[in-house]
Amino acid sequence: MSNSHLFLKSGFPRAPLQNGIGRVVLQLQRITFKFCKNHGASRGIREFLETDLIDFSKNNPGIVVYVKPRRHRSPNLTVEYLNGERQVINCHNFSREEVSKWVTLLRTQSGNPTIRYRKLWHTDSPSIQGPWTPFTNRRPELNLAQFPRVFKSKQEERDESETEEHEEITEEEEIGPIWKEMYSNLVLSFIPVYCESDTLNRSTT
Repeated sequence: MSNSHLFLKSGFPRAPLQNGIGRVVLQLQRITFKFCKNHGASRGIREFLETDLIDFSKNNPGIVVYVKPRRHRSPNLTVEYLNGERQVINCHNFSREEVSKWVTLLRTQSGNPTIRYRKLWHTDSPSIQGPWTPFTNRRPELNLAQFPRVFKSKQEERDESETEEHEEITEEEEIGPIWKEMYSNLVLSFIPVYCESDTLNRSTT
């Protein structure tokens, strides 16, 4: 078993510039396909360029695509990310499917260098209580309780049933519009009386 992962730089999983909290911005800036027009080792890249390149460009308008033919040279993929990182993948004797998988992987990467994760989660404001668990805000006495608990298994006694509470609510909802209508009728009945008394006072003066 290899221990090369022990020499990697360690860190926590992070998204560049909080990417994904709002809209997602692909970090891949440009990709360059380098291949030979005649050599058999470049057959997979040539098939990818003939069949899948146009669809890839239409689906990813923010990625600049370069095609660079080279005579008698090994094919490779060269990608550059927004953070300045550059990565080269050797595609010698790759099939079309393998090239497509590598292009999809490089498109979805953040461009950050490969690191060894200390933990699989990270928070900028860690809590003193530690990670959340179902027992975080529970009473400590539950740690020593024996289940099933008898007093918790009893039926709760209520003064009114659900049906009676529902009937009271419906009665209040029905009486409400009636009171509104009666109040509006009383207000309208007082308005003519006030107008008549006002005209009499003006005439006497």
